[in-house]
Amino acid sequence: MLKLILILTLFICTSFKKNPRSFLITESARVMAQYDAEIKSRCKLSVIAKGGALMDEVNCIDREYSSPKEATIAEARRLMVNEIQRLMILFNSDNVLRPYMHNFPMDQNNFHYGISFATSKNKPKHDKSVGYVFLLNGIIYYCALDLQQDRLTDLHEETFQDALRIVVSEDKARVTLAR
Repeated sequence: MLKLILILTLFICTSFKKNPRSFLITESARVMAQYDAEIKSRCKLSVIAKGGALMDEVNCIDREYSSPKEATIAEARRLMVNEIQRLMILFNSDNVLRPYMHNFPMDQNNFHYGISFATSKNKPKHDKSVGYVFLLNGIIYYCALDLQQDRLTDLHEETFQDALRIVVSEDKARVTLAR
């Protein structure tokens, strides 16, 4: 009888143990829902795809957004750098997820992030507006949408760190000019 009670107690205790995968998905979704609401009101971006690598740890967060606006490379760069930094702050400051992070602090390599921008069908052929920008493995890729061939063409690429340096130097120049 004692063995039966011990086995039942062990079974009950292990049944209520958190499933790490569902826990990580739920907690990451909580953080991303907060971020998605902020970016929708602040930048008018809508979520079009989401996911990540969350099997036993928070390894990677995938997010794709759509913008109703057009963007130049400089505008897309600033948006990407600012938003990736916001995500890094959100995840790195979350005390619930921190113990489950693959690496702490999370950096740009832990995010696959993309934004598609509105494009006009009446654009001149030489236009270099960004149709899609994405971060993958620490590199930001800028692409134009070729509407005649219905495909993306490469415009520019740079490391996240290079883009960050450019944005910071532009911000310093603005502050200097404002004085």
